[in-house]
Amino acid sequence: MTWQREIEHLLQKAGGKVSCIVQGDLQFEYGANVVHRAASLIKLPILAAALQQLDMSERVPCAALGKESGLAAAFSPEAALLIEDICLLMMAVSDNAATNWLIERLGMPALQREAASRGMVLGRRMLQSPAEAGGDNLCSARQVAGLLAEMDSSPLRDSFYKPLLAQQLRQQLPGLLEYRDVVIANKTGSLQGVLHDAARLQAGGKTVYIAVLMSELSDVAYAAYLQARIGQIVADQLEK
Repeated sequence: MTWQREIEHLLQKAGGKVSCIVQGDLQFEYGANVVHRAASLIKLPILAAALQQLDMSERVPCAALGKESGLAAAFSPEAALLIEDICLLMMAVSDNAATNWLIERLGMPALQREAASRGMVLGRRMLQSPAEAGGDNLCSARQVAGLLAEMDSSPLRDSFYKPLLAQQLRQQLPGLLEYRDVVIANKTGSLQGVLHDAARLQAGGKTVYIAVLMSELSDVAYAAYLQARIGQIVADQLEK
């Protein structure tokens, strides 16, 4: 069985709506144009916009991030963060308060244009329901992997990938790679019945950009295992 067929077999086990794409030094796609609720993958174009438009060295009082769910609410009242740190919180621990501060600072219309330029839809803030916002955040696997590839050849590459390399949520694509010589920069996304992961994997002198999006799931824990197996299969091919 080829590695591509093995991934197809795993995807078909997930149930629900599934998509996967691998770009770069390996090639594979399965439902790559299918549109999913983006969950926290929508933070990737927000990060790209922040790096382009904001001064990363500006200091922001933690109190300015509000008391929504987020680490900053637990910091001392006197604490301050660089905007670079706020971006780190948004990506490495998927902090929603940090994300909403960036959305407010950059402006929803500007961010909607940024997302639309990549085919994505930014329809709501974090923690806001689609019904309240009048829309949802949407993307496809191809769009997400394309953004990862685009930023890897950008002058902003190091700044973009720094918080992804610090990712703390590593149970999905990197889940079976902890002791492997693979450099992983990833961003996850999850909602009820939704589990996504997108990553740049580097090993054996090769690089791939991979996105696995799964929606309408009945067993999210099993989906996480399937994603970890997909990450393992791709890493095996990189190291050959």
